[in-house]
Amino acid sequence: MNYKKGEMDIEEQKKIYAGFIKFLFAIVVFSTFSLIFLAMFNS
Repeated sequence: MNYKKGEMDIEEQKKIYAGFIKFLFAIVVFSTFSLIFLAMFNS
């Protein structure tokens, strides 16, 4: 094999990880606003 340590291309993994973090952040924001909305209107 022609593999050398430190030469692996990880750009695709970085993009997927960044997307995952954005997705989690969106879920947290949506959940927070949902809870505030429910608390305000006493549902």
